[in-house]
Amino acid sequence: MSSFPEEFDSLRKEKEEYESVFRMAVECNSSRDDLFELSECFWFFFCYHLRLDDRWHENVKRSTLDIWRDTIPLEDSRYHQNIRTFAFLLHSDSYSDPNIDRMLRERDESLSNAEVILSRLRDVV
Repeated sequence: MSSFPEEFDSLRKEKEEYESVFRMAVECNSSRDDLFELSECFWFFFCYHLRLDDRWHENVKRSTLDIWRDTIPLEDSRYHQNIRTFAFLLHSDSYSDPNIDRMLRERDESLSNAEVILSRLRDVV
């Protein structure tokens, strides 16, 4: 991660989240499978952004690039949900990190918001 490309500074927050969760997972003796899935989550997310970098898609059709650009918000949302879930699943109460604490709060808020929406839908039906 020390050689993470500076050209992707816009992904600094996501990179730091990933590093925090990975560090926690290692220190809490998570399985190799968990570490692999966590790494895959981040690198897939990164690759969605990488393929839109102007230096790497000179032979890609504009229509394909448009589809990729349209997909980015969904992939960003998916990544944030997944990294928060990893933080929750791999978290140990004895482990403290400000990024992890924030992600766990954000996850709780997201779940609470979803529950409110589901409750409203049940009331309508």
